[in-house]
Amino acid sequence: MFDLLSKLISIRACPGREHNIAQMILDIMKPLADECSVDVVGNVICLIRGDGENRKKLLYAAHTDEVGMIVTKIDNNGFIRFTNNGFPNWTSAAFRDVVFESGARGMLVAEPGSSPPEPKKMYVDIGAQSRNEALKYVNVGDTFSAEGYLVRLAGSTVAGRPIDNRIGCAVLIKAAQKLKKSGKRPYNDIYFVFTVQEEIALPAVGGSVASFEVQPDIGIAVDVCATGDTPGAAPVETSIGGGTVVQIRDSTIVFDYKLVKDMIKTCEDNGIFYQRLVTSEGGTDAVPIQKAGRGCRAGAIGIPMRYLHTSTELCDLSDADSCVSLVLALCDKEFE
Repeated sequence: MFDLLSKLISIRACPGREHNIAQMILDIMKPLADECSVDVVGNVICLIRGDGENRKKLLYAAHTDEVGMIVTKIDNNGFIRFTNNGFPNWTSAAFRDVVFESGARGMLVAEPGSSPPEPKKMYVDIGAQSRNEALKYVNVGDTFSAEGYLVRLAGSTVAGRPIDNRIGCAVLIKAAQKLKKSGKRPYNDIYFVFTVQEEIALPAVGGSVASFEVQPDIGIAVDVCATGDTPGAAPVETSIGGGTVVQIRDSTIVFDYKLVKDMIKTCEDNGIFYQRLVTSEGGTDAVPIQKAGRGCRAGAIGIPMRYLHTSTELCDLSDADSCVSLVLALCDKEFE
């Protein structure tokens, strides 16, 4: 899991610029699935056909994009202004090295006295002495983000960025690899979908388009979620190392009640460590998946993570393994 996550993190993919990570995922998934394609907005859609008599279309969605920024202006002195592309934590973003989609590098700096930092009081210094020199490296509309990295911490914990949501992508890839290795067909028709533009707004473009195309019976977002195990955290019961998270409510949706119960029972029947999450914050691809076309039953499987949208996101890989186990168990469940 660490090696796969490191590989996925090495590719930059701000919202609207997911083509490189899509190609990497497509190359990995082609030998594992019956069909793979990239749709008109850039989602990677991979189908593994099931053989169950009453099989359903089960769609899993993990978004490929990361929070970042986009250039709005380059001044006469070569300093670069920007706005958000996604919703980064600005305190974390300040005074960090950033990488543009062109490969150019710079330092994201907050103006003196701007506390807390905010985009209109921040700029990027790439070392250029003039606008004309800066334009050799960067232009208006270019996206950029803090440098990606991943490090091991105590036990099976890791930290870095953008773990959100490359860890969800890694969970789906690992599940597909295990299905392939088993040599058996799942009960349901499984769509592993790697979506675009989830971080920029909800309902997200990628989840909407993919769900409209597939028309699933059941749609499950696989994404990171908040924890309540750090000083000052919201009063929720999730913690890193506690297992996969069955989400019940977030700021955008109350998840399908029967599906929530099915997921919990599946965890209990298969000895999968799990936690429940009710929160008034955050959102996933579950809403656009639920609302597209005729609609479907929607749920979310979470990987608990500390310090979301910062440059020091932290999670426990054992929780990701529990997520893989739940994803696989649901693939073989006969849903009503």
